[in-house]
Amino acid sequence: MKTSVDSILSGEIKVFGPKGELSAYCKSGIDGPVNLGWQGLEPDHQADRANHGGDDKALLQYCSEHYHYWTKQRPEHAVLLQKIGAFGENISAQEMHEENVFIGDRFQIGDAIVEVSQGRQPCWKLGHFFSDQSMVKAVVDNAKGGWYYRVIETGHIAVDSSIELLDRPFPNMSVKKAFDVLVARKRDRQALEQLVEIPALSKTWAARAKKMNLRYQSDT
Repeated sequence: MKTSVDSILSGEIKVFGPKGELSAYCKSGIDGPVNLGWQGLEPDHQADRANHGGDDKALLQYCSEHYHYWTKQRPEHAVLLQKIGAFGENISAQEMHEENVFIGDRFQIGDAIVEVSQGRQPCWKLGHFFSDQSMVKAVVDNAKGGWYYRVIETGHIAVDSSIELLDRPFPNMSVKKAFDVLVARKRDRQALEQLVEIPALSKTWAARAKKMNLRYQSDT
């Protein structure tokens, strides 16, 4: 797999939510080059560091082609979907999506090396951005939330930087498959047992997988 970066986006912390909640959800484009550090794009910020950013969620990627899908499915949001960044992503690219990207995949993006740690679970902020909380359920139902990387080697990236697959240690665990089990709660005992054994899984999703697996064991 080899493609290139379509867009790079970063955001500043601003008042975003209906009760004055702070967020850097709304992001602006950068051509680059920009440094991708251990905690993410160095111009980017996160207001809620408990649920966004950090070692396991340093960089969020979204599939560019999903915008065409959502415009057809939700034409009422066509204006917001005209501009990349509506899903709060840091980078976008074509030909990469939740079904052909796998947990633990390592990619070189520009000078940096990153590793897929988990899918992106949408929260109320996505619904607030679209003024439509049903978008959160739609993203969950369709497993089109994007995915997070942890940074293995820091480096500079830019629009048009190549994205090249370096290693795929877990070819049976796509982002979509993990998302369906851990977020959409689709029962798949075999997949859950596999997830528990994947060291590349983020701490948050690893804990969830372990808890769910123990619950299934107690039910049998």
